[in-house]
Amino acid sequence: MTARTAFALGQARHHLGHTDQARALYDEALIGAGKRNAEQDQAAIHDRLGTLARETGDEPQAARHREAAATIRRRNGALS
Repeated sequence: MTARTAFALGQARHHLGHTDQARALYDEALIGAGKRNAEQDQAAIHDRLGTLARETGDEPQAARHREAAATIRRRNGALS
């Protein structure tokens, strides 16, 4: 499965409330995006993982993902 497919499936599972499945798919997508050096994809995945962590009550993990996304965007000259 490609990283983008895993991301799209993760979004669908997340939307349906299947958080464990969504997290696993987002993690798979993040690994794939890393292998491709697709930093903007990585930032988007970190955003989703942060949202998922916040929704499930893991604010420290949510903050780590938000910071990872912001770091990637700053490194690439985008505003976060």
